[in-house]
Amino acid sequence: MRTIFNKTTVKESLPARTNGYYFAITDDIWILDGNHQINTRAVTDILDDNLKDGYLNTIAYFSRNFSASFSCNLHGIFLKFIRNEKISVINKAAVLNFKIKMDGTGRDLRCFRRFIVKWHSLGYSGIEQDTIQIMQIWRFPGPTLGDVVKRRDPRLGPLTDIEVQSFNDGVIRAYEKKDISLLMLTMALLVSHTGRRPVQLLQMKIRDIMRISKENNDIYYLVNIPRIKQGLDFREEFRTFRITKELYKLVCKQANESITLLSVFMGRDLTAEEIKDVPLFISTVKFRLIDTKLSLGDYLKNDKLHYYRGKTNKVLKKIIWKEKIYSERTGELLYINARRFRYTLGTRAAKEGYGEIIIAELLDHSTTDNAGIYVQNNVDNAYKIDKAVGKALAGISDAFKGQVKRREDIGYEITPLVKIKSHDGEDAGSCQQCSSCSANVPIPCYTCMHFTPWLNGPHEKVYEYLISERERIYNTTQDRNMTESLDRTIIAVGQVVNHCKAMRDLEQRRENI
Repeated sequence: MRTIFNKTTVKESLPARTNGYYFAITDDIWILDGNHQINTRAVTDILDDNLKDGYLNTIAYFSRNFSASFSCNLHGIFLKFIRNEKISVINKAAVLNFKIKMDGTGRDLRCFRRFIVKWHSLGYSGIEQDTIQIMQIWRFPGPTLGDVVKRRDPRLGPLTDIEVQSFNDGVIRAYEKKDISLLMLTMALLVSHTGRRPVQLLQMKIRDIMRISKENNDIYYLVNIPRIKQGLDFREEFRTFRITKELYKLVCKQANESITLLSVFMGRDLTAEEIKDVPLFISTVKFRLIDTKLSLGDYLKNDKLHYYRGKTNKVLKKIIWKEKIYSERTGELLYINARRFRYTLGTRAAKEGYGEIIIAELLDHSTTDNAGIYVQNNVDNAYKIDKAVGKALAGISDAFKGQVKRREDIGYEITPLVKIKSHDGEDAGSCQQCSSCSANVPIPCYTCMHFTPWLNGPHEKVYEYLISERERIYNTTQDRNMTESLDRTIIAVGQVVNHCKAMRDLEQRRENI
């Protein structure tokens, strides 16, 4: 890899659109930013000599003037084209043949046309004139917007409230068990709570964390999140997002860890100005890029020390796998990516009555074109959980994370402080964490990993009470959000009932042997 900031190399190279990155047309690999690189040799090795000059100079034009992701996309599409068409000149027959093979991919064909037209307009050889004429009259259908949102796709669409809560609880459990790091915990919860794209969160720096006191003594906890996909440079523009006090504390803890890691590597305390530009999620692997003879500020002003964009989804998938978080809709491990949280944010906003302008702002859209999908899809289809449905869901969900035991098998002293009583005062189980927990027992206990339900506890009664309470809430309020607030607990209690039945059946079979 070429050494960055080498003055001779910089002078002889072309600047990429992203500040701090340079490439030479003769390089086999062009590194355009921390997440994107172009392997020009993959094209030039199979490209006719007559086309090499045009390809290299055209892709260089886009790499200098447009985002790294867009330039990489153009390169990838042209590579696909040239693998399909073994030609010495780009003619009408070749592009029409490629268009047929790419049927249904209008977005890629638009990019392909843009690349070829720019190649021709820059004056490089290799493009026949009638090729440009035929491509100029191509028409493509508009993209199908929000299909997975409209049909509430259980694998790709917005998450249900139960799925979101299961995920958030799983994140906390994984951290408590030391299965994930503080960085992973913070990253996952920021994605879940803000619905922002991974690249946006990975571009955050310490200066983006804010605590603001208002005149009425209210305190706002805010984060500035960089905008992308608007043709903007790295951290050129921001949208402010309000977060909870708890999430703010977590973000600050992660910020301090990043500062400490860099300070230890540098062997000195960082200056106040340096601290502001430390990445919130700093990549220690990239410390090898730092030349300590140069100014640290040169590395902090760009994305050199930030994580690559694939990190976030890897973290999300690791949590699902470690905690075995299942979807109550599919009965399978929850299929997760950051985009689903984005869909969920828009769907929730529509359910709460917000219009297209507010939803577009929440999702960091520049227009309201896509926001209407969420509003149009806001039908009140609250499903009814009755006894049969609830127990069926209990068989495929993972809301209950504890372990059912006989009271006499509990490994600690049963005192009034650790007892958990049901809604009508009967002993339902125990929990050693109870004295430090502020939850309104016993309802939240069934979804807590520390709760130990007793085998002979009144769990059926708790289950029936919750079913009737859910029905009462719906009849009283007709509010879907309030109605569904008990759903995950209902499923968890159903799981406890199933566990108890399985344990009693096993004991009965042993007695009959």
